[in-house]
Amino acid sequence: MIKLFNKMKITAVMIIFIMSLTSIVMAEDINAINKMSNNQAGLAFNISSVSYLYNNDYVGIPTYNSFGRPIYNVSRHGFDQVYYGENLMLLMRYKDGKSITFTAGVFGGLINGENDLYAPLMPVASFHYEPDNNFYLTFGTLDRGTHNMLDAIFDDTLYYPKPSKEATLFRRLPLINSSEVPKPLENGFEIYFGYLRPLTYQGWVNWNYVNTALDRESFDAASIFLLDLKSQIGLVLNGDWRYIHRGGQLYHNGTLMDGHVFNAGLSFYPTFIPNAKISANQLWSHDIANRYDPSKTLNGNGQEARLEYNLYGFNLSTTYWNGRKFYTEDGNPFYQAQNFINFGIDKKFIITDSINIGFGITAYDVDNKFAHSEKIFINFDKIIKIL
Repeated sequence: MIKLFNKMKITAVMIIFIMSLTSIVMAEDINAINKMSNNQAGLAFNISSVSYLYNNDYVGIPTYNSFGRPIYNVSRHGFDQVYYGENLMLLMRYKDGKSITFTAGVFGGLINGENDLYAPLMPVASFHYEPDNNFYLTFGTLDRGTHNMLDAIFDDTLYYPKPSKEATLFRRLPLINSSEVPKPLENGFEIYFGYLRPLTYQGWVNWNYVNTALDRESFDAASIFLLDLKSQIGLVLNGDWRYIHRGGQLYHNGTLMDGHVFNAGLSFYPTFIPNAKISANQLWSHDIANRYDPSKTLNGNGQEARLEYNLYGFNLSTTYWNGRKFYTEDGNPFYQAQNFINFGIDKKFIITDSINIGFGITAYDVDNKFAHSEKIFINFDKIIKIL
């Protein structure tokens, strides 16, 4: 208890220190990718930049692999590591004046962490059809900022994970673990349907690699159903599904892997506590580590309760998790623990129309062990009208 108390004191000092930094270094829109923020017809140039610093301290936290065996000091994010870098998007957009937008450009990244350096360079191209606010269809590079899923299902820090040492810029070598490669872009197709409001649907497929002898098939798919009754009774009901597939039938140089995760939840916005949100979620995972070996299939589940409150622009939150062998490849690894409770604070500062700066800090008690993470982001997003 004394050690835990001392660590909590250190974390409190870090909170105060980071808050004091916000007057000079502050931002958080980490999903500033492929924003359809230019609603005017014509041709425009968009420059989007995200600078970040992310610290993880997961030392001694048990996680569970896809067979349910406990693993200590192992995580795809690494323990007690700092990642920092820069992501830059240079885009040209043409909007036809009605409902169609073409986007083309390039993404460049620079990811640093310990002795690792990764510098992906990727093309960006998309076709976006949006006749009204109730429907859109996108092919190509997707706007991952709209993919609002639970941390247990999709962890945004996967934007900056540690790359495999075997992964090269051109991916000429097979990957030991596809989740070790940064996922700065999602490419595939997406659909949104809102004509049955208050019920809406959003679904997408993200292809990561072309199926070749060296890079086996790898893709994921997801669906989000929302029943938004917030304006009537303060409730929003949600249903989520995410599927991850690794390996193809064309090349048999490895196992075929599949992973499913399902969620049913509700969020309540009490009128007697303005700026507050109370949510509860029931999750199930079905991880098939080898499609041809049923003994390597793991079923898990978990329950999450979360309270969020906005206090003078500071977003305060606390989460309680209770799980049993829950596992999903893209989720926050803390959700592989049996129990945790966390307390978080984050703040975003709007400096100008083009710049926002922010920070976040979270303290965890995971299976009776202390852990924490901190982040600082600076985001620049500027649209320049050409024609």
